[in-house]
Amino acid sequence: LPDSLRLDFKRIGISHILALSGMHLSILSMGLGKTLSLCHVKKKTRIIVICIFVFLYMAVTGFSFSVVRAGLMLIISSLLFLLARTKDSITSLAMAVTIICAVTPHAVFDISLWLSAFATLGIITLSEYTPLISKPLSLKERIFYYLKIAFLSSMFAISATLVFSTICGKK
Repeated sequence: LPDSLRLDFKRIGISHILALSGMHLSILSMGLGKTLSLCHVKKKTRIIVICIFVFLYMAVTGFSFSVVRAGLMLIISSLLFLLARTKDSITSLAMAVTIICAVTPHAVFDISLWLSAFATLGIITLSEYTPLISKPLSLKERIFYYLKIAFLSSMFAISATLVFSTICGKK
């Protein structure tokens, strides 16, 4: 993008929304997974298709670090589910961070890796304590429920990264 347009995006506060990030990859992957689920595609096949999609997305976006980091976390947790039959999200997250740090040792000092990992940990924690819907809900109740979950997910992700943001924000 031209510098003037980039500056305009920054001034109005939407530059992060427009930047390619792990958030976009996660949203697209969840959407693809939900679509495949609605088409009655088996879980193993869905996971394989999502892993292929994640790799292609990483390639199309030029393997930017934030997308690769999120992509590796998604692929590793998916492969752990397929190969080890683990549904433990915290183990998957820990393995993904360990593998990323083993492959690129300097990532240990990359604050963005830790922000992503702790934000993900916050969301995982929320999902562990979110009760499943046991009764049919009206459309209004479902909308409110999913808005509440989206808000809480954001709050858990923000609170999990608060310490790093505070320490790194001080000059």
